[in-house]
Amino acid sequence: MKLLFITQNARTIQDDEGNLYLNSHMNRNTIKRYAELSSELIMIIRDSGIRCSKVEACKKYDEFPLDLAKPIVGPNPYLSLRNYLNLDQRIRFTNILREKIGLADKVIISSSTGYYAQKAIPLCKEKGVDYLLFVGGFAFETNWNHSLKGKIVAPFNELLCKKNLLEAPFALYVTERELQNRYPCKGRTIGCSDVEIKQISEEILERRIKRIQSSHVKKRILGTAASLEDRQKGQKYVIYALAELKKQGITDLEYQLIGGGNSRYLYSCAEKCGVVDQVKFLGNRPHEEVYNWLDNIDVYIQPSFSEGLCRAVVEAMSRACPIICSNVGGNIELCPNEFSFRAGNIRNISTAIIKSINKTNMEKEAVRSYETAKK
Repeated sequence: MKLLFITQNARTIQDDEGNLYLNSHMNRNTIKRYAELSSELIMIIRDSGIRCSKVEACKKYDEFPLDLAKPIVGPNPYLSLRNYLNLDQRIRFTNILREKIGLADKVIISSSTGYYAQKAIPLCKEKGVDYLLFVGGFAFETNWNHSLKGKIVAPFNELLCKKNLLEAPFALYVTERELQNRYPCKGRTIGCSDVEIKQISEEILERRIKRIQSSHVKKRILGTAASLEDRQKGQKYVIYALAELKKQGITDLEYQLIGGGNSRYLYSCAEKCGVVDQVKFLGNRPHEEVYNWLDNIDVYIQPSFSEGLCRAVVEAMSRACPIICSNVGGNIELCPNEFSFRAGNIRNISTAIIKSINKTNMEKEAVRSYETAKK
């Protein structure tokens, strides 16, 4: 079977020798899933626009697995308005999609809205090719919390998402019920997380409990893995919560952030709040290194304003790491009410942090995370 995978969420990075790498949305193991289903896998992936040296790329990103799939780097219409309105680029890209969809037996489109989806869906219908829509998040909230432009298009994209899902022959939802209830599909559907986790063993839980009980731990480390430039991820509110807790005399906390993008804005937030010594920016990391990082933090916090089913949260749970999350989207399927909080509510976040670093709670939540991830 010839499979065509179209995504604007996963993006490519190119080094100075022309080698391609992937951002955190995909890696070798996730691509291998699709390669094993097909005799030939072609992937049309959006260009991130990032160019860097080979040394930097190898340190920060996962290399594209050319032995598993053939990549076609698509345009990035979101780099600028001029890029979005570029007619020649639109025509070239539409022609590429038309050709590749016509040659494919099946097509997977990793979003139900957006530039790529809106071009690919009509072409699949035109060519009579079965396609599956991947549903990873809530259209309205994702757009609304992104920017002023996002607020303008949010209602339109919400309606478009509902329409496209209703008409799709196949749909894959990353949640058990939340996305399905919001965006029903008349075709065949499945609820299945897209998270790729390492093999789980009892040793992981044992190491976690030992860390929690250790008397040598002088401070508790909170962590978030998300883009540093995407403000809907909400990291600044954790920084504000640290400042609030500092006023209460609680300073034995450190907040570590992993993710791509410029940290200038979040650094300035920490500086203004007087907690810059408690906030550490670790930059982007290859997928394997993220697991090592998760083993060395105490609580994973996801303060987003919108989520489908957050992969980083599930990955943290697979390392028996206690979690606290905003009560949005698929987070409510993963996090108990007592450890969830309203997105952007500093008092709620502060309270959740205090609860989460209690040793008894940490042990209980470590076990719950581990058992949930095993399912």
